Amino acid sequence: VGGAGLSGATAKAVNKGAIKESKTASDGFGCLDAETGEEVWKQDIPGKPQHWGVSGTPVVANGRVYICGSTGTAYCLNARDGSVVWKQKLTAMTHASFLVADGLAIVPGTTLTALNADTGDVVWTCKAVRTNSNSPVLWRSGGKAYALCNTQKKAFCVDLANGKVLWSVPGGRESTPVIVGDTMVILADEDVGLMAYRITPESATKLWQVTDVFDRGSSPVVHDGHVYVAAKGKAACVSLADGKVKWEQK
Repeated sequence: VGGAGLSGATAKAVNKGAIKESKTASDGFGCLDAETGEEVWKQDIPGKPQHWGVSGTPVVANGRVYICGSTGTAYCLNARDGSVVWKQKLTAMTHASFLVADGLAIVPGTTLTALNADTGDVVWTCKAVRTNSNSPVLWRSGGKAYALCNTQKKAFCVDLANGKVLWSVPGGRESTPVIVGDTMVILADEDVGLMAYRITPESATKLWQVTDVFDRGSSPVVHDGHVYVAAKGKAACVSLADGKVKWEQK
């Protein structure tokens, strides 16, 4: 401790371990004016020190902001002034983002959980879908709503009304599925690669698979009939219709 400029009783206490390290953290949520960049409001809430922190994207819906903090707590904030509308403890901290639809705010806090978007009360939980990295996405078919969620090993279709799993297929890692009509595209590890499924409420059928395009965490983008990925140090473009690689480059 001499190099730290400590001496006397303080140095002795440090050397003996009498002074313990203390770590603190806070979750900071803020809003900027889109035209000027000026701060509109800022909300600091006591948090928990984490190695990776949290990385979910805030979701804005119906004048409210839905976001999860480092303590494993879900927050609903007033988008106008940042005041806390409600908060709800999840089963664990999550890096995923909310899906807000049909009066529900759905997020995997390890266990996929649907909260009442207005009150934060738990509506249902789906213990079969367990992740703290993958964000659920909305899919509508036949007048009903479904949540499609990738996990470390599988992708699931969950009935939005009751949290019941309708089917599951191979998926994996941290990416988020992309839905175009009745086609679901997933980018996963080398066992799955880039894969497309034709989906119905009852089942999912593999359309094509490109095994040499894979990544642990990035998500694909679909535009104008093509799937674009940035994976394992290269970019690639794949036809959505048949899975043929149009081009790839480092």
